[in-house]
Amino acid sequence: NKILFLSIRFLFSRKINLLLILLIAICLGCLITVSSVAHGFSVITSEQTKSVFSDITIEIPSQTLGVSNYQLLSDTCMKVEGVAAVAPFIKGQALFSDEYGQDSVGTVIGIDWEKEKQVSLLKDKLLHDLKAPECFQRNSQRGAVLGSAMSNMGTKSLITVFAKEGSVVLEVNGFYKTGITEWDFSGILVSLETAQILFGARDYEPEKYRKMSTGVRVKIKNGYEISSVQNALRTVFSKLAGNGLNFSVLRIVDYREMNGIEIKAMESYEKIIHIILTIMLIMITFSIFIPVHSMVHEKSMDIGILKAIGASKLFIFSIFISVGIMLGLASTIIGLPLGFLITNYLNELLDFIHYNPFPPDVFYVDKLPIVYHTEGILMIVFFINFVAITASILPAIRASLLTPINLLRRN
Repeated sequence: NKILFLSIRFLFSRKINLLLILLIAICLGCLITVSSVAHGFSVITSEQTKSVFSDITIEIPSQTLGVSNYQLLSDTCMKVEGVAAVAPFIKGQALFSDEYGQDSVGTVIGIDWEKEKQVSLLKDKLLHDLKAPECFQRNSQRGAVLGSAMSNMGTKSLITVFAKEGSVVLEVNGFYKTGITEWDFSGILVSLETAQILFGARDYEPEKYRKMSTGVRVKIKNGYEISSVQNALRTVFSKLAGNGLNFSVLRIVDYREMNGIEIKAMESYEKIIHIILTIMLIMITFSIFIPVHSMVHEKSMDIGILKAIGASKLFIFSIFISVGIMLGLASTIIGLPLGFLITNYLNELLDFIHYNPFPPDVFYVDKLPIVYHTEGILMIVFFINFVAITASILPAIRASLLTPINLLRRN
């Protein structure tokens, strides 16, 4: 093909064009790396949330003991197609004081370990080989596990938790780290029974508050969509309204809504990264346009000869468009492996230079989360090639409109 031969000859006749290909390839590799890290943060935040809150949470908003009979609610949920397991929980705000009299506000979270391990991965969040449910066993007092941000209190220390319904003394048996800000900075994990006593012993008889909870968490079976199970639960609850439990006021939300602020923050961060990447692509456009435009001037003698022997405007236009296509393809062939190489060994590289741009105490990751976003990578490759072709259009038009007499006279 004459067009391909001439475009290759024009492109590789100058060493600076090889440098341009390498530059675009490096930019492509960096775009893949940055996109994969940004997507990784979004994915890991979503996964951490799901591992703690399970798939679906059912509760009565703003009521610590809003569900009067969690066993009835659990049994009702288990009858819905797609539900694999159900576990009760209690969540309420309280004031706690340590052994030195320092007061802080915390979130008391009561769970039933035997049922909780069926719906979430909370047992895997315990630090320093702490075992569940041994962490709640009574030593001098009832046991509790605190969020990792409160590890300065130390194990075996005592804290007194105050709620408007009463108070209870707890012994710190260990710590956990979930990646959920509210839990890690102020969460006090206790047994379901301890939370029921704290929030219900003052106002209810034991046989009543031992049935109560804030709500239940639902784990769905593989192959079922969360939204379809949510709709099925709403349908069942609407039919049972007023039948022993106020089903009509129950809120049914998925794990993303339970930690919506952090998930949306990471998604916004990813969008900002994509905006920055778009600006980089615009800059790449100019880096391609200028060399191709100067190539038209430098190859004016060749263009004049080609036109003098009968080359059409379309033929000349196609040569320079082919130059842009080859710029994009060559950069893609080099840039894709380079991007995957950089991305795969990025954490090792950062460890080698002893640098961590994302402190673990802020981002809750020990290393950068790398998750390839196939659609994002394909879009980057597409735009790189699209930009390379687009940047060649104006120089190609200019070259095709040049007249052979003027070109030969000038040279």
